[in-house]
Amino acid sequence: MAKRALITGITGQDGSYLAEHLLSLGYEVHGLIRRNSITEHQQSRLEHIADSLHNEYGDVLDVTSTPEQLGKRTQKDADKGKNTYPSLMGLEESRAEAHRHMDSALAALSTLGGRATGLKTLAQFVVTRQK
Repeated sequence: MAKRALITGITGQDGSYLAEHLLSLGYEVHGLIRRNSITEHQQSRLEHIADSLHNEYGDVLDVTSTPEQLGKRTQKDADKGKNTYPSLMGLEESRAEAHRHMDSALAALSTLGGRATGLKTLAQFVVTRQK
């Protein structure tokens, strides 16, 4: 069974390069696309590897938080009928999957000691963020 990776922000420059690299290493790559990501960027950065990716729009916090907590309107994905991790997997499984990926990232970063503090903070923020 291939290793799996979840890349949040896969349509960005770093995310698209990371996806390409992980695919070259034999990973099964899943991407999370921000709902307001610019469509042209999604297509241009990923078109050469699009058939090898498993991408979804979504945000667990969009389902579970208030606008005051996030600083933006919630439920936009559901209102537009978009497939999201919560709509496909259910809320609890989506949360559990996000935490599994975060825990895996934190474990991998632990070998870097203090040099990885910023990345550890970012991994935790992506899963637990509030405004």
